[in-house]
Amino acid sequence: MRYHPDLPYVSANLDGLVVGENVPVEYKTMGEWSGEIPPYYYTQLQHQMAVYGSSYIYFVVLALGWNKQVVVQRYERDDDLIKTLFGEYDTFWNAHVLPQVAPEGISLADASKLYPEDNGEVVEATMDIVTTAAVCYEGQQRLKALTQDVKDLKGTLGNFMKPHSVIEQGGVPLVTWKKTKDGVKFDMETFQAENPELHHKYLIHKPGYRRMLIKPPIERGSNE
Repeated sequence: MRYHPDLPYVSANLDGLVVGENVPVEYKTMGEWSGEIPPYYYTQLQHQMAVYGSSYIYFVVLALGWNKQVVVQRYERDDDLIKTLFGEYDTFWNAHVLPQVAPEGISLADASKLYPEDNGEVVEATMDIVTTAAVCYEGQQRLKALTQDVKDLKGTLGNFMKPHSVIEQGGVPLVTWKKTKDGVKFDMETFQAENPELHHKYLIHKPGYRRMLIKPPIERGSNE
């Protein structure tokens, strides 16, 4: 663990240091290596260099796809990006952490934590929100269709494999379909029927949660 020399609230947990060069190294596992580092990893490397004070860093990837490989990349320090990152850090620390003021939510999970209860009231949509809801609904419909397509394709693969465990192409596995180990499961229904009082004793309260449902978009010109 390393801390920034001037900002004690900024730290980095380094995976390691390169012997003889005294620069950090970051290790990752990825499904595949496309040749380009994802932005969220690139910013992490810049953060580590800023905290440690190095001018470059090594990024080592174990790609676990069908063509397994180990990739070693060197990345240089980007002071312009680091300046932007540290500006965001300063804003978050001084505007939110110190005064204990929660920032605006980004994801639905954030919003659920900030607003766990609904008040039963109605809020009128803005045009931006109308568009957002419509795009979300259309996305959900495409996702349902895609999910069904994937199920159908898996059915085709399963019927082709029959009892076989693996589909290969030129010695390279394409699909595996193997039985998992047997397990055990608690028979709740039988236990409840035979021990109703004991079952009731161990029931605990489970709080409800807000469930978001996206309705179909209203047709233009409709009065609904």
